[in-house]
Amino acid sequence: MSDNELPALPSATATDGLEGMEGLERVDWSRAQDVSGDDGAAEVPGALGLAAWQESVAAHLDEETPSGTVCTIELRVISDSRRLDDVASHAIARAIQEVHSPLGGIALEEGQFTLLLPDGVSWAAVATTIERAVASVGVSSTSVHVGFGLADIGTQGQTAEDAVRLSRIAAIRAYESHLGARVMTLSDEAGLGREEVVARRLAEALDAERGLRLVFQPKIDTGTQGFVGAEALMRFKCADLGEVGPAEFFPIATRTGLLARLEHWVIENAIPAIATMAHQHGLTVPISINVRGADLLADGFVETIGRLLATHDLDPGLLRVEVTEADVLSNLDAAEERLGALREIGVSVALDDFGKEGTTLADLRRLPVDVVKVHRAFTRDMESDETASALIQGVMSLARSVGIETVAVGVESWPQFERLRSFGCGAVQGFLFSPALEASDFIARLPK
Repeated sequence: MSDNELPALPSATATDGLEGMEGLERVDWSRAQDVSGDDGAAEVPGALGLAAWQESVAAHLDEETPSGTVCTIELRVISDSRRLDDVASHAIARAIQEVHSPLGGIALEEGQFTLLLPDGVSWAAVATTIERAVASVGVSSTSVHVGFGLADIGTQGQTAEDAVRLSRIAAIRAYESHLGARVMTLSDEAGLGREEVVARRLAEALDAERGLRLVFQPKIDTGTQGFVGAEALMRFKCADLGEVGPAEFFPIATRTGLLARLEHWVIENAIPAIATMAHQHGLTVPISINVRGADLLADGFVETIGRLLATHDLDPGLLRVEVTEADVLSNLDAAEERLGALREIGVSVALDDFGKEGTTLADLRRLPVDVVKVHRAFTRDMESDETASALIQGVMSLARSVGIETVAVGVESWPQFERLRSFGCGAVQGFLFSPALEASDFIARLPK
């Protein structure tokens, strides 16, 4: 690898094939500069402007990039309901990847992408290219939020790998501080806080495939109190930080663009683990894995699941895919098609965090799901809040009316369990019966 060559990085295959990419015009940097006026303001018809961001970048950066500049752009689309729109963020990132493909060396994760800029490119050209990509996806300018992070190869002895890592950290900090742009060096990294260290250790664990493991939380039948399934969950431990809990590392992974890689790791590792349990330990109940809406809707997702099942000779009936109610409702038609495709290959489907997003009876009838998992907030509040109790009873009734099984999560007391059973809940998951178990402990508790 030459001094200025960007190191190979994993791409986020979950974004492949998103709508809005097919007709994107390929734009090179020279053309992007040509459509910028003398004052650097973009003059592209229909361009979104992003004026405040451009002004901030202009205030913090030199007009042109030096040789060997690695740039990371942290881009997020916020929906009208003030939620992150991952699908739109991915589509814009892929659009910019198309624009930059002649340059090579681009890496893409979530709404974050990294590239090696050519010498002397103007920041007006960078802004114009982002505007073109945003316009191609049809997203409102007011919903797009951007952070720019930069690091130079060779500065203070920084390698290309250093520059990639530092530019990504800088982009996140610029995004969260509304600074617009930030340059970062190795000396800056020495003063990082815990969040950045956790993010770095997570990335290292994914690259080296060590420090991550699966645990399994049993699901218990409310009638027999026997195993009826389990959920595969990720845990993370590293030498200097020790065990880092999911309540800490998942939000950090979300903010730092690592979530897609973590969830892909779960899929790639859970299916062979389930197959081993089935072939060697007599597993006969389904194990669930969690899938984001962006992954579910990505081209090739169902085929990937099918390939892994075939590779590891796993009965599809022993795998269950869980996707949240919010992700499904955000793109109901596409989700219906993908969930149906999963069921066609024999994989069962659960609708997770159910009850908070207002799924109607008509929605539930059309969705090809086998199980709904009631949002843990209902379980938590049902003993002290009669409204929560009535809501959870209504959810159970709604699911039963269309022949869908129910699971309540976060069950921690016998009164909760007894009330859920009286409501007709089929299964529960929670500390009352078992925390998430290490694989060896879970196997030891499987029915013989």
